[in-house]
Amino acid sequence: MAASVDFLSSLDEARALNVTGTRNVIDFARACLKRDAPDFRVCHVSTAYVCGKGRGLLREDALDPNAEFWNHYERTKAESEKLLRDSVSELPITIVRPSQIIGDAQSGEVHKYFGFYEFVGLAVRGRSNVLVADREARPDMIPVDYVARGMLHLMQRPDAVGRTYHLAAGLQASLPVASVVDLVLELMSDMPELKARVGLPRVLRADELDAQLSPAERKAFEFSPQKLLLRSYAPYLDYERDFDVAATQSLLAAAGVALPDMAETIRRTTRYALAQRHRQALPAG
Repeated sequence: MAASVDFLSSLDEARALNVTGTRNVIDFARACLKRDAPDFRVCHVSTAYVCGKGRGLLREDALDPNAEFWNHYERTKAESEKLLRDSVSELPITIVRPSQIIGDAQSGEVHKYFGFYEFVGLAVRGRSNVLVADREARPDMIPVDYVARGMLHLMQRPDAVGRTYHLAAGLQASLPVASVVDLVLELMSDMPELKARVGLPRVLRADELDAQLSPAERKAFEFSPQKLLLRSYAPYLDYERDFDVAATQSLLAAAGVALPDMAETIRRTTRYALAQRHRQALPAG
């Protein structure tokens, strides 16, 4: 599971951690097998975004380390997968590809305020008046407990050796950006301590900024925390990915690991995040 998820790191830095780290795990696994460890398995946590800039139905068995990527994180995770696939004839390897992991679907609990929750944090501080995204795009988010339970099940299946699985929600279960924004604002309006900060952000595509923003608004946006976040996350809000999830979701559902309702999951985890972010934003004393 260990990896650098810094989307802005240099290629050398990302490779040193993600690719060299995977190579070290492969060497370790070979040493374990030489010691006659019959139940030994390698489960590698990759990312659904090894698809890079791919379009259309994104299959679980597809991998092109030489494709075009949005950042060095995606590229080095694809290179790591290539190392593992080259070793699959000698090692019991299973690869799982989560999409954008969010909090727990049951409790709503969030352990790491990363990705989606960084935008929630800006909303709590009243610093989210422009969001550069496609309103209709459906970003793929998946709860951490579904990913964990899916991994545990697949690690115990003999027929999962040599296979790759998307642990993602899929387009049909994902919410459009506009619906997620509305949900966050609805939850904020239900919290008296945050209600005064509620304001509908303008959701605009990058090619609409010049036409829709005044010069002063554009200048403010260029120096905003939102713009800094978008350096990392803009490609994940700009268009949707059609991850092939049907077979894996069916397999897991038969084992009692069913995909939860994503609207309710996002609602629960956002409510938890809003409460936590608000407490952290309060002045000392």
